Amino acid sequence: MANRRRDIQVKIFLSPEEKELLTARSIRYGFKSVSAYIRSTAVFGKMRINNYDEIKRMNKELNAIGVNINQLVRRVNSTHTLYEADLEDLKNQVEKIIRKQRRMMTVIYESLGGDTDNGLYLNTPD
Repeated sequence: MANRRRDIQVKIFLSPEEKELLTARSIRYGFKSVSAYIRSTAVFGKMRINNYDEIKRMNKELNAIGVNINQLVRRVNSTHTLYEADLEDLKNQVEKIIRKQRRMMTVIYESLGGDTDNGLYLNTPD
């Protein structure tokens, strides 16, 4: 299938915003061209993630947050003291995890062709 000859052209009209979105998504998901991205989503009805860099980066960040939480818990266990600052730090770490998970779900959902403009998955700031 990779050496398949393509000699039929299909022409579509896009707004500048749509063109920008297609270009950005094709780059984001690791496609060699916008045409390859469009073929993948239109012909196969779904889109594979070709670029896992963002998901790998988020996994590393989640792991670092987990390490921070473990250090906090070890300190509380060894000192038998829980400070207000510890609770605040733990709350912040859990909130970071939630934001990262939402972002990861957005990346996965978009890679499967989902439209995040409907507010189903929210892009939350890091």
